[in-house]
Amino acid sequence: MTSVQMNSQMIGLPKELYTLMMRSLVCEYASVKKDGTPVTIPLNPTAGRDGQTIDINTGLTYPWKAERARNNPKVCLLYSELDGMAGKQPAVVLVYGQAAVYDSDLQGNTDRYVRILLANSSTFRKLPRFILRWMVGYIARIWIAITPLKILWWPNGDLKRTARQWRVPSDIPMPKSDPPPRPLHVKYTPLNSTPKDWRRDINYALRKLGSPILTVLDENGYPVPFRTAGGQFRKEGALLNLHPCMPAKPAGRACLTFHNIQIQSGEMVANENLSFIGNVSKSGSKVLFEVERELPSASFKRAPRDMISLGKMMYQMRKRLQAEAERRGQAIPVVRFE
Repeated sequence: MTSVQMNSQMIGLPKELYTLMMRSLVCEYASVKKDGTPVTIPLNPTAGRDGQTIDINTGLTYPWKAERARNNPKVCLLYSELDGMAGKQPAVVLVYGQAAVYDSDLQGNTDRYVRILLANSSTFRKLPRFILRWMVGYIARIWIAITPLKILWWPNGDLKRTARQWRVPSDIPMPKSDPPPRPLHVKYTPLNSTPKDWRRDINYALRKLGSPILTVLDENGYPVPFRTAGGQFRKEGALLNLHPCMPAKPAGRACLTFHNIQIQSGEMVANENLSFIGNVSKSGSKVLFEVERELPSASFKRAPRDMISLGKMMYQMRKRLQAEAERRGQAIPVVRFE
């Protein structure tokens, strides 16, 4: 993983925002499904090549985060995971942006990701190179470049106060996505097993994984993620406490995301993620999130069971490579060491 190293002068970001995003190891990325449901996933941000975007990536063999952004470029990034920030930076930052998806050069995308892994992850540097080559199903990447359009931030993490605001200069060019791939004509087996008991999982998450991220659509169609003040389990899902400065009305289609990461020596060594989609509505002074279904999760720990599961997932990814490369009219990328 790496941290964002944007050129703050090029895009005109305030210095404190530039510093914060440079330190962040994780952000919550929100995009929108075709049916209008927001989905939020924690991801690692990295530096845009031109200094004017925040870039994230997803695997070529699980491209849905990218395909949602190509279909609807309105996305948001929330920086609120305090344990994932060097120096325990307390600020909260919400970025409204326009996304561009890049998958017309799969080999170049993969080369870029390999450089990042080897430069910033001691875990990957220690792996034999033949293992890294075998992991191409995971390492092959699609990149998503996000141009910030508006940023709200709370310098001291005080979510009872009105946020400060920044808007992008009007002359900043907006990148465009590569053309979409051909339709997928094969049906994939899910990489992660579908959860069987969402009530058990959301009850566990509320007790063990801290305050969740609630994502709703605002009046302009942006999927706005914001950390709640915690909640309580209900048979319908979760009764949530909101901060007074929630920047979007808590109503309609929604996503509730929990994640917890462990950092050692500036690197993420474990993470636990759970996400649920459904509907949210007011319930007295709180809001009720009614679960429709739980999304497959992709948590990782260095336990033997998790390593075995990861190995099985890698095998499934390799089987998908050819189909995804063919959709884009390209050769299967390989892991190269420059």
